[in-house]
Amino acid sequence: MSGGTPRPGDAGFTRNAAGQRISKAALQVDAYGTVDELSAFLGVARQYLGKAAAHELYWVQEQLLAAAACMAGLALDDAALLELQQAVGQLEEWTASRKRQLPPLRSFVIPGSNKANAYLHAARAIARRAERLAVRCHEEGLEQAALALPFLNRISDYLFVLARVHERSDQLDRS
Repeated sequence: MSGGTPRPGDAGFTRNAAGQRISKAALQVDAYGTVDELSAFLGVARQYLGKAAAHELYWVQEQLLAAAACMAGLALDDAALLELQQAVGQLEEWTASRKRQLPPLRSFVIPGSNKANAYLHAARAIARRAERLAVRCHEEGLEQAALALPFLNRISDYLFVLARVHERSDQLDRS
């Protein structure tokens, strides 16, 4: 049985933003791949949320394109950079607004009370991994990675609060 026509990526290499051939296991590829994974999980989570929260997650996915570009080593133009910086404030606003709906956290949270909660927590964990990878990329000399750090940090905070909101609403539905 034939394996098809060999393709450039079959040997485990890809091209970075500068056109250089690099391993698919390279830190930079792992970083922007993790941002892509986060976006995919947010897409799944959107299917289990109300219209407002789904719209917010779609907006986050759009902003993640700029974060992925940073991880890929692409320079953002001034408008994209400003938008990414303003996105941090938007996430802080949404997080604070939703946090006011919740009682104080008095114990550890176990994800999975419903599908929305489970996917939001999974996305939160992926966001934390993306943030750690961005830190490593920056520490290894990829300056653009630092541009995405505040945004990635706020995403995980936002997703944690959003998951808590959905856990609480699920508990209220059962009573």
